[in-house]
Formats: sequence, structure tokens, C-alpha cells
Amino acid sequence: GSCMPESLDIVHYIDNKDREPLLTGKTNPAISDWLRHINSYLNKLLLPRIAEAPFAEFATPEARRYFKEKKEANLGSFAELKLHAEGYIKNVNDDLRKLDKLIVKANAVNGELSMDDIHLFPVLRSLSLIAGVEYPSRVADYRDNMAKQTQVTLLSSIAS
Repeated sequence: GSCMPESLDIVHYIDNKDREPLLTGKTNPAISDWLRHINSYLNKLLLPRIAEAPFAEFATPEARRYFKEKKEANLGSFAELKLHAEGYIKNVNDDLRKLDKLIVKANAVNGELSMDDIHLFPVLRSLSLIAGVEYPSRVADYRDNMAKQTQVTLLSSIAS
């Protein structure tokens, strides 16, 4: 009967609904720093691929065009961004090697599920849409384990 507009409020509500929260681990400022850094350039690599991906939300040409025009207004031409993809992929691969050193366990980035997992896994899932990304072993194990735990399919089959 009410709404919760903030996604993290929804996460907290669901996690505490049965009074047995799963997200009890501490966060790691280094994970937040890593996410902030990669998010500073990730959309330049990701959004042109999203605009071409076979997602249900782009079932009509109008929907795909609206998305593309809206995002290009902020980031610039997707065609131009694609010209720089190789450099962005190199940056991602370098950053994933840094992340690899931060992962404590494959089933929880800091050893126990925390809000860092809620923030990190969606980024790694999004990266699975990008061909040429190289995942160090701990990052790959974490990403794959989180996909299995959450039953959220990775996007590797449609990567470009």
C-alpha cells in the first residue's frame, strides 16, 4: 500500500523482512573507491552496447531510439565512443586486476555478504556485456558465484 522510491531502501526492507538479514558484513572503503573510479568512465563503454543489445525494453525501434538519443545527449555520440572502446577496455582490465586483490571470498567480496556485494555485482554483470574484458580468477569466481546465488544471468552470450 505504499511505495519506496530508493532502491537501497528496498534492499534493506527485503533483507530485514524476516528479521534474519543476510547483509551483515562490513563494507570496505576500497571497494567503494574502486566502484567510484570505474563508474567515472564505464558508461562510455557500456551504454553504446546496451543501446544495441536485444533487451526487452527495446522491443520497438522508438524505445531504442529514445534511449540512444537521451544517453547521447549526456555522453556524446555512441559511434564516437565506440572508437575509444579499446582504451576503455584496457582500463577496465587494469581495474579488474586491482579489484582481484580486494576480493576475500567468491561468495562475498568482503568475506561476509554486505552492501558492497549489492553495489559490486551489478557492475560486474554489466561488464559481461562487453567482449574483450579479461577477468582475473578471483573476480571471475566472485562474479559467477554471485550470478548463481542471485539467479541473475550474466550477459556474456550477447556481449559485443
